[in-house]
Amino acid sequence: MLQKLYIKNYAIIELLEIEFPNGMIAVTGETGAGKSIIIGAIQLAIGGKADSKTFKNAAEKCILEICFSIDQTKQKKIKQLIELDDYSEIILRREISTAGKSRFFINDNLSTNTEIQELARNLISIHQQFDHLDILESNYQLEVFDGYCNHQNLIDAFGVKYSDYKKKISNLKKLEESNAKLFQEKEYLEFQFNELDKANLKIGELTELENTLKIAQSAEEIKSKTQASMQILQGDQGIQDSLHAILQNLKNIRINKQIEELYERVDIIRTDLIDINSLLEQIHEDVEFDNKKIEALQSKIDIYNRLLKKHHLKEDSELISLKSNIEEKLLHIQNADGDTVNLQNEIKEIEIELEQKSLDIRKLRIKHIPQFKKQIESLLNSLGMPNAIFDINLNPIEQFRNNGKDEIQFLFTANKGSQAKPLQNHASGGELSRVNLAIKSLLAEKSNLPTLIFDEIDTGVSGHTALQMGNILKQCSKNQQLITITHSPQVASRADHHMFVYKKTEAKNTLTQVKFLDLEEKYMELAKMLSSDPPTDAALQNAKELLSLKIN
Repeated sequence: MLQKLYIKNYAIIELLEIEFPNGMIAVTGETGAGKSIIIGAIQLAIGGKADSKTFKNAAEKCILEICFSIDQTKQKKIKQLIELDDYSEIILRREISTAGKSRFFINDNLSTNTEIQELARNLISIHQQFDHLDILESNYQLEVFDGYCNHQNLIDAFGVKYSDYKKKISNLKKLEESNAKLFQEKEYLEFQFNELDKANLKIGELTELENTLKIAQSAEEIKSKTQASMQILQGDQGIQDSLHAILQNLKNIRINKQIEELYERVDIIRTDLIDINSLLEQIHEDVEFDNKKIEALQSKIDIYNRLLKKHHLKEDSELISLKSNIEEKLLHIQNADGDTVNLQNEIKEIEIELEQKSLDIRKLRIKHIPQFKKQIESLLNSLGMPNAIFDINLNPIEQFRNNGKDEIQFLFTANKGSQAKPLQNHASGGELSRVNLAIKSLLAEKSNLPTLIFDEIDTGVSGHTALQMGNILKQCSKNQQLITITHSPQVASRADHHMFVYKKTEAKNTLTQVKFLDLEEKYMELAKMLSSDPPTDAALQNAKELLSLKIN
């Protein structure tokens, strides 16, 4: 249950700390004293949206902290959500800086807004004055009814499968759009691939071809120059003969080391020149002027250059990579139909599973309609509508939703002899408030939440009906802590505890304060709520009667 609330620098509250008892707590006070602001602080602490009105003093940060005591049964659920050192007490804290940035803490450990909200959903539920407008929405009606049916595990499992289903449908759409574009490109890609494939490209070949072409184009000059060079080396009185003569001259005078080294050096030069001459002979014999060969080389080079220019590339290796990429695209196109069919089959399998799950959920919903209808009508009867008829239309729909394949409609009439019609067309504001309370009281029994807060849900209701509202809230508080902000003395009279919110003026500052009233103070406060301040004698007598009434 909610044990403590600490508020610092929020709205009109400078500093406030409240300790809450168990049971039913009525919160009253004059308009503007800060009752709903206290609820707003709790909402902010559990992850609600902050705005520019958050700060009382814009120069200081805002701190909101709520403390829950957790019983053994609830601790088991909390352990599945978060890892803590101690589960018997949970403290949620939010600090909002002057720049508007928030930090969240769980038991003094830095946390996130998402974690706080997830945890808070298992600790507290807040119902506010205009929540009854939500009950007019079909989606909310179905959510409420599913809460009563208590089959959230089935809804959650369906939602997970439905999410996968939607994702696969989205993927199929993207795949089909991608395939459509690819098929449009297919003919052009095939032309490009065949052109590149026909060229029989090889990495480094372009440079090799260009070098070979240069040699082929210079064949005559190469033959002439190599021939002249060989003549210089081996002709009459050529270099080779001259070196041979030098060696002969030196051969018989190798009388010291210097001449011996000179002889060897000349001999090495002569040997190198013999090798050079052999190479010249080989080049001379190999090179050949051939117009057909030149044309073939030039043609191949032209193919490379044309393809490079066409595809805005610089290297032959890039052309080969391009060919490989095009080949992969064509292979992908070939497999595209198969991928589409596979995904379509997966979607069909999920549809079959979703269809079965939706039928299971529908059966459970249909099963709970009679009891839900009976209990709501009983509560409406106690709330001053003895002729009220409440019913539910549950109809299958064509498309899956995240909670099944049903559409729901709450039907209602408060008048005897009238046919129940859709709630949004056939209920006044006061009637909606009572229907809403009846529904939420049933959900409270199912929710097993430690704390429920009702913020002015009795607006527009008075007299005996308000008293019955108080009785219903009192009944809800038997199994959980219930806090209700109310302007109704009848509702407040049913509470185990009465918290009074008031303003206190100190110097130039107005502060929000709270006080838990004793029996005599509660009696006086109820009398004031019934009349004025000071209360009339009739109001005082009425207050005594309210407090003495037994709860049915």
